[in-house]
Amino acid sequence: MNAEETPSGAAGRRARWLHAFDHLNFRVKFLAVGLLVAAPLLVAATWAAVTAVGHAEQARERERSVAVMRELGALLATVGEHRDLTTRIFAGTEGLSGELVLKQQQFRAQASLVDQALAEVGESLDPSPDSPLRAEADELIKLPHAHSPERNFDRHNDLADRLLAISGRLEVRLLAGLNRHESPLAHTFGAVFVTLPQLSERIARQRGYGSWVLTQQTYTPAELHRYGHFAGHARQTLRQLLADRQTLVELDAQLTGATAQDSVKRALAQGEQFIERSQTLVLSFTRDDDVAEVHFSDGSLALKGLSSVSGALAERLSAESARLRERGMRLTAAAVVAMAMTLALISALYLAFERSTVRRLDRLQSASRRLAHGEFDRPIRVNGSDEIATLAATLDAVRRQLHDAVTQRAELMARRQAESERGDFLARWSHDLRTPLTAIIGYAQLMLDNVPASAASDQRKPLQHIHTAGQHLLQLVDDVLLASAQDGPAEARAAQLHLGAVDMAALVDDAIALVEPMARGAGVQLVAPDAAAPAWAHADRVRALQVLTNLLSNAVKFNRPKGRVTITLSASEGDVRVGIRDEGAGIPQDALHRVFQPLERLDAASRGVPGAGLGLAIAKRLTERMHGQIAVQSAPSEGCHVTWSLPAWTGGSGSPPAAPADLMPAHQTVGQDGLSGRVALIEDNEVNAQLFGAMLAPYPALELVHFASFEAAMAAPPMPGFDLWVVDRHVGIDDALEQLPRLQHHFGHMRAVMYSADTTASTHEAALRIGFQDHWVKPLPQANLVMHLRRLLQQSSAGTGSGARTHPDITPRQDSADPEPGATR
Repeated sequence: MNAEETPSGAAGRRARWLHAFDHLNFRVKFLAVGLLVAAPLLVAATWAAVTAVGHAEQARERERSVAVMRELGALLATVGEHRDLTTRIFAGTEGLSGELVLKQQQFRAQASLVDQALAEVGESLDPSPDSPLRAEADELIKLPHAHSPERNFDRHNDLADRLLAISGRLEVRLLAGLNRHESPLAHTFGAVFVTLPQLSERIARQRGYGSWVLTQQTYTPAELHRYGHFAGHARQTLRQLLADRQTLVELDAQLTGATAQDSVKRALAQGEQFIERSQTLVLSFTRDDDVAEVHFSDGSLALKGLSSVSGALAERLSAESARLRERGMRLTAAAVVAMAMTLALISALYLAFERSTVRRLDRLQSASRRLAHGEFDRPIRVNGSDEIATLAATLDAVRRQLHDAVTQRAELMARRQAESERGDFLARWSHDLRTPLTAIIGYAQLMLDNVPASAASDQRKPLQHIHTAGQHLLQLVDDVLLASAQDGPAEARAAQLHLGAVDMAALVDDAIALVEPMARGAGVQLVAPDAAAPAWAHADRVRALQVLTNLLSNAVKFNRPKGRVTITLSASEGDVRVGIRDEGAGIPQDALHRVFQPLERLDAASRGVPGAGLGLAIAKRLTERMHGQIAVQSAPSEGCHVTWSLPAWTGGSGSPPAAPADLMPAHQTVGQDGLSGRVALIEDNEVNAQLFGAMLAPYPALELVHFASFEAAMAAPPMPGFDLWVVDRHVGIDDALEQLPRLQHHFGHMRAVMYSADTTASTHEAALRIGFQDHWVKPLPQANLVMHLRRLLQQSSAGTGSGARTHPDITPRQDSADPEPGATR
């Protein structure tokens, strides 16, 4: 999608979204809008609650971890003291048995506490998570390596290393939960859980192993090397901590308010002093129990300082975790209260909206349904003075009007329904009426043509009556077709127009002459227009006379007794206008738009004015087909003024235009020259087939072959071929639109026209589209039939030969019978 299409696409999506929103009921709309407004608040409150719960849980986890670390630190110190006591006892130091028993009891109790604490935080002793510390303590208390002090020392070291590993994992887990605002606590966690316990354990190992070495009479280089290993680890760990001055500053900052003995630097200085004195004593090769006791006491003092600092830092972490936990709990409570208040507010607003809007709209909707089902007796009442109440009052007023109008309009609607059904019935059966009329009018015309003009009137008069009556009946059928057509002007193509120059002054005179007897009988005076220069219009004279006669007859019928009908004629450069003014009762303004509707008679029936309500509808359609206009102006008690205009003829000036030559009068004798060839007629109506042959009888050079069905036509020999095929639309149960492809496949190239009583425009268009050269409408006067045959046969002879199909550049046309008189409104 390019840049120009993007806005329209976004607008289209927005329009679709709004259209979908329009289909929701008010409850859903309110909930949608309410959630749209309250959703950010609920999301914020939920996020705050979840965050606060997370902080509280994190703080609680810190408290548990710190508590576990305290238990681990105490157990680690006890393991070191038990290790040193058993080592010294195994070396032969006297007077330590009672102290060992107390330390073993402490060892067992602390191991049980640590097992329980580790289970609460999801940790266990490595590498055997199923083996509790209590079991390991019981095993060490049994003194399994009494004869191997170094093995006893190493086993205690292994347990201490595993306790340090658990402490390290706890530190990693806590560091992962720190946010950027709590980053200074990282050093505190590291010191409490890793650095200080490691330093204390390494100093304890130096203390214990150094004290054991000092009790020996002699010691080997291996033992001295091992002592150096423990001392080196202690010194290295201490120096690393002393080198990180930033960590020392932050740790001291955490101990603000503690005693001077809790200073990190002071404790590290004591540890450093012990490490140096221990190395001095051991490397001096002093061997004395008292020296060993002093050495052990110095180490214990250094460890006590480190333990005090570690405990103070742990206490600081516990206090901070407790503060965070309490703060998280307060935030959680506040968030829950905010969520509850938001939901309560939404609920209160919804209940108010339900009572003030939805329920009232439901009552209004129920009333609308009652109106839709024709229940007009029950009043519509909605309390209040807002838009809903106003709408209810308006709807109740409509209900009262409908209640009054239903009774008054019931009879009128029934009458219109009957008229509509009558129109549909006439339209369905008009086709069947044209078929016998074709024979009646055709034979009457043939007999009139065969009676000499000098014959007695009693010989021509009956034939003239038959011909005139048939024409009149045909004209009524055509009027019904025009009026009942569903697609209006498109169906009006069934009546063929012959546009040309029309002398409107002469046309007005002819129309006045036709209406004069009717006006004289009604006591109405016709006032002709003043004499003026000839005014020529471009129209069909027959149809124009039909329209004008219709308008004048309406002006007479709806006039008052002794009234006048005034006709005016004017011409301009673009059109010719005829004005017709009567002195009748007139038409109300709100009814003017209905005068051109088929079967609409306004109040004519109540006034006893005869007519079918088709005249003005047909007049308007014919006028529009001739590219003219017709308009009505009226007011009650002021009569009607009809303005009828047609396009002016622009064919030139000078002598009057010649009459159109494409349609000869029905009584004119047809010349017999230039009409020859072979014509095939497919017609299942024997009478119409005989009439067709009778109209072509004066032309001996024209050979006509009749087939009663399509099967009979295809059974005929293909040679010699026919110059033209004339095919009825419905032959038995066969349709010519479906059978023409079969004929073309059987005979090859062929020229054919459809000759049918079907006057619809859709049939005309389908015939040309399927391959017919033209569409002739029954009944067709002899003159028009001969003219069309001459044209098509001449085109055939100018083409590829007899039977060849050509495609002449012609305009398909339809013809009807002679002009019909004007219908009435």
